[in-house]
Amino acid sequence: MRIRHVGVLAVVILPSLLLSACGEKPQADVAPSPAPSSSAFSDPTLAPLEFSADVVLNVMGTVTADNGAKMLLTLMVHASKAATDPDAAAGVSTLSTVCSGELDSGVLSGGAFGIVQVDYLATLVGTTAWPTTIELMVMPTSQGVALASAGDVTQKEVLPAPFEPGSSVPHCKQNAFLSGPGAGTTFVALAGDASDNPPFERWADLPFGFSADSPAGFVGTTAFGGPNLGGVTFSGCGATITALASTLGYPAASWSQQFAKYHCAVGGTTQSFNGT
Repeated sequence: MRIRHVGVLAVVILPSLLLSACGEKPQADVAPSPAPSSSAFSDPTLAPLEFSADVVLNVMGTVTADNGAKMLLTLMVHASKAATDPDAAAGVSTLSTVCSGELDSGVLSGGAFGIVQVDYLATLVGTTAWPTTIELMVMPTSQGVALASAGDVTQKEVLPAPFEPGSSVPHCKQNAFLSGPGAGTTFVALAGDASDNPPFERWADLPFGFSADSPAGFVGTTAFGGPNLGGVTFSGCGATITALASTLGYPAASWSQQFAKYHCAVGGTTQSFNGT
């Protein structure tokens, strides 16, 4: 794949150019120009998308449901921070609350956890209401990490079989979903990330984005998930990678992307793009 440099501080992955799955590092083919102040994939009808100084990755795309409802999707990945860093306090608090009995501030600091904040936004385009039955899985998933969500991004206890007394999934191992327009955040806890040499690079091994595929199972006794059971199509996906990312592990050897009908995601492949 080629990557077009659009500025000193950002790199845009063009949605029409696919990243090699074999892990070949992308090569620049255009000289840098002054850094953009907003994403190249911002909807012109919306306010410009601003990047805070600690953002390493932005992913955007459009998702259309079978009934014609459409949402503009965006996410912002913030650089990993040590659990002891005051700037990670919101993440530590959310993880300690959501993962009560599984993780707390002592475990997070003692295990040299890095905390990655991912902000998600879904904006309805047009007037057709988003179907209440369609939920999009957001990435990263809980595979191999601890996860806690807040706002309109909510975690679901998806069981491998219909509920029976005693069956459960730990809170921190529940994947997170968007069920319609709104904004929310996930905090990803990465054990040892703050003590690695160099530190704070494990985020680059994870995929970030949205998926119509999620592991099949049951919420209570009701079947949930599976391959594109949501009945949606993604289009116009793209990503912006900031210069900060290149100092924090980008690109990882496994860096890839899934800009396809049922996925809008980019990143490392230590997790599958369907959460399994």
